[in-house]
Amino acid sequence: MPRWRHDPDARLDRRVARGRAVPTEAELSSEARLPEERVAQIRELPRVATSLDRPVDDQGDATIGDLVAADTPEPLADLEVSLRTDALERALASLPERDRQVLTMRFGLGDQEPRTLAEVGKAIGVSRERVRQIEKAALVRLAERRELAADAREAA
Repeated sequence: MPRWRHDPDARLDRRVARGRAVPTEAELSSEARLPEERVAQIRELPRVATSLDRPVDDQGDATIGDLVAADTPEPLADLEVSLRTDALERALASLPERDRQVLTMRFGLGDQEPRTLAEVGKAIGVSRERVRQIEKAALVRLAERRELAADAREAA
């Protein structure tokens, strides 16, 4: 559920965010379904900003920034994605060109968006049903190669 539906404070800001003129307290009260007194209290609340480098405790060991989750993935997560991408590229390279094209288009690999059977069929000049068959056969080939590689590692 969107925050503005259940959070009265968010409903007050929503109208302004839509590019409308700054509303009166009566308009805000009506829009947010709150008494005008509550709207006045909310408008008077201080807007406090603080630094992420501000210490959390008296010892100064931790900062607010230490407690906030980072938006960037961890380096190990980047490495894992990179390794998976390399493995996927190697696996696709082992397939015939047509199979590789179908899987790339169907699953949106690389920088593409996933496409429907009909879109792929139109792009490569075959029917939707034939695209489905090619996709299924390619996935079977990849699964078999993965199993063979796993068996070879176990035997070594």
